[in-house]
Amino acid sequence: MTGRQRFEAIIDGKKPDRLPVYFTAVACSVASEILGRDVSTGADSLHFKEELSIFLGEKAHAEFEEKHLEDVTDLWRALGADVVREVWRSKMKPSKRLDENTLVFGEEDGEYTVKRFFPETQTYGQLYSTVRQQEPEELAAQLREEMEAVPELPCSADPVPLSAKKLFAAMGNECGHMAMAGNLNFTFYDPVWLQLLALEPELIQKWLMRGAARECKQIKKAAAQGYRWFSGGGDLAGGNGPMISPQTFREVFMPAIKLIADTCAQEGVVYCYRSDGNLWPIFDDMFGTAGVQAYGEADREAGMTVGEVLRRSPGTIVLGNTSSALLVKGTEKQVREDTRRQLEESGGGNFIPGPSNAVVHGTPVRNVFAMLEELRR
Repeated sequence: MTGRQRFEAIIDGKKPDRLPVYFTAVACSVASEILGRDVSTGADSLHFKEELSIFLGEKAHAEFEEKHLEDVTDLWRALGADVVREVWRSKMKPSKRLDENTLVFGEEDGEYTVKRFFPETQTYGQLYSTVRQQEPEELAAQLREEMEAVPELPCSADPVPLSAKKLFAAMGNECGHMAMAGNLNFTFYDPVWLQLLALEPELIQKWLMRGAARECKQIKKAAAQGYRWFSGGGDLAGGNGPMISPQTFREVFMPAIKLIADTCAQEGVVYCYRSDGNLWPIFDDMFGTAGVQAYGEADREAGMTVGEVLRRSPGTIVLGNTSSALLVKGTEKQVREDTRRQLEESGGGNFIPGPSNAVVHGTPVRNVFAMLEELRR
């Protein structure tokens, strides 16, 4: 079977000759070691490289995009990926470069943010910002104004971005293709959004339903183009459980999620909700009542093992279950044993194995290939 055939067998509830292999993103440093050259593939270092190329001008960014496509394609082939999706990228435009690794966004005589790349750890993020944080009342006014001005969000001319289509075309029909859709336009890690959720849950529910209606239109258009899997959602949990109560999930978030899942069911495609963390307190609502068909970024370290997920919801497809922490810190023996446990727990179906999150900087290449070897036995 080809990778695409394995992927579609899982979607159709069948058992392939072996389970299809999937990766989210691989840090540039790890991918460079695998391919034997400097590459731009994923994680924080990719975001820095892209935003630096945007600062350097259109030609530099076009060259970055061309190299990124070549590098990611070569990497997925080297790893034998059966399923691919577009790597998460960061495309903010810097206004100034302070030094080799530090970029400024915004205007220094107004509001601005400074981001820095740290080569030793290959991390990149906000160092300092003068941007004033909104008050919940201001955010509420903004959301009301936006919904009044545009009650119904328009669809994109093409539901699948050109960058994703280029990747799918480069990989060919031998691989399964995952489109990105069904995201919740809510920032769970932002205290202002969480405060507004507590103060005005009905406003947030209306905001989510407005966005979900647009996502459903996008999914219908993409399904008509032949796409069968849509990855979306948004991180809403940590290791100890969800960041919202089960009641809040049911009353505020579940209507929007159910709308997307129902649309996918009607179109005969899969909606995959992706979130790290312990989802058990809302699991039955998400994958039972709401009818979400697949669970991505299943966090094994938070107790979301493929075996327990399939025991609780046999029809759910699990996407990724190998901990990024195990890959970077574990021994080769531990990685092999953990991979075999996942395969045994799955029973050979309803599972697309691979890392639950990115393969991060410092991950030994031998651990990546140990996981792959066990998956292919």
